[in-house]
Amino acid sequence: MNTFNIASSIVYFTILLSVTLAALPAQPLAAVELEVICGSMYSGKSDLLISRIQRAQIAKKKVQLFKHALDNRYHDVDKINAHNGNTSSENAILVRNANDILSHLHNDTDIIAIDEAQFLDPKVVQVCQHLLHPSKASHCRRLSKIIIAGLDLDFRGEPFGPMPQLLAIAHKVHKLHAICVVCGRDDFTVTQRIVNGQPANYHDEIIMVGAKETYEARCRQCHDVLHSPHEYYLHTEKIE
Repeated sequence: MNTFNIASSIVYFTILLSVTLAALPAQPLAAVELEVICGSMYSGKSDLLISRIQRAQIAKKKVQLFKHALDNRYHDVDKINAHNGNTSSENAILVRNANDILSHLHNDTDIIAIDEAQFLDPKVVQVCQHLLHPSKASHCRRLSKIIIAGLDLDFRGEPFGPMPQLLAIAHKVHKLHAICVVCGRDDFTVTQRIVNGQPANYHDEIIMVGAKETYEARCRQCHDVLHSPHEYYLHTEKIE
């Protein structure tokens, strides 16, 4: 076989290989995982979130931190802060709605961490569902995980903001519990709001940012909300 025939064969097989590869179905992008950390105040949600962030950073992953701008309880407002004093090493981007997360998201981000998600608008569920499909979220092809922390129940003991929907679509859920400051139980805790030394009224505003001066952890038996309709029904009607 002369040199011309060899060259022609190489060109032929190169073209054939290219056509064959082009005809093969595209390999799906790796799935994005949604992990949700929930529980009452003082249950360790932010602390666990910070731990997740630190582990990702050790693994050389690029992590973007977000938290709602309402959370101004600590001096370092641009950090993710835990009640035990633990703080994220990197600054968090303060957002007021779910669209802000998409606006600030970098295309080389590996992991998104969101704290105080209960304050976000319902669209955060759509944003997460969008990001969970890499083929649709073409602007962040490296994204592998979204980690969200937030209160699953408000001071009334009712589902808080978008958290129920986020829990429903999550791949992993961590339900954390604090210790009841009244009786010491640690199997299930709810956030108790205190106003002027008394339990808050059921009809008070849902969102009121505060810390130990306003909130404490209590078990369901010790949790108290003035004028709660749940208490009325429990005492007057049989629930089927």
